[in-house]
Amino acid sequence: MSSTYISRFPYGWFAVTDQEKKQLKDFLGIFPAGADIDTYLSGLTQKKLDDWNDYWVDIWNGLGRKDLRKFTRDKFDEYSKKLKAEVKKKEEVKPVKVKPSVAEIPSNYTGKLKEMCTALRNGIISKNAGAIRSAVKALLTTEV
Repeated sequence: MSSTYISRFPYGWFAVTDQEKKQLKDFLGIFPAGADIDTYLSGLTQKKLDDWNDYWVDIWNGLGRKDLRKFTRDKFDEYSKKLKAEVKKKEEVKPVKVKPSVAEIPSNYTGKLKEMCTALRNGIISKNAGAIRSAVKALLTTEV
């Protein structure tokens, strides 16, 4: 039997049977026409990536193509790691400094804020955590 080299840069494999040729063309996005492997995989969610891996591993197992099964699993691992890194990056919470403008502070809070600032400046509550907690609690529970 003769073999045919099926490729789409940068990947390519020899196919012996018509079924291998058909599956390789589909896998590489040659026919039906589609995105190359890396472009396609970069747009998948983890669930779709899992499905892609399961589908192609089954195909390659059925055809006895250990080389393509390994390639598929390697690609799956590569893109799973990228997805996990993206998720981790999105989950990182960066502290945000928020400074309310004077216009956003209700007028009945300004007197209490001045009292607290004066007490802090004078050192009255600088070393007393309980007093600080009480002052903050009083400020936060004051009705507007």
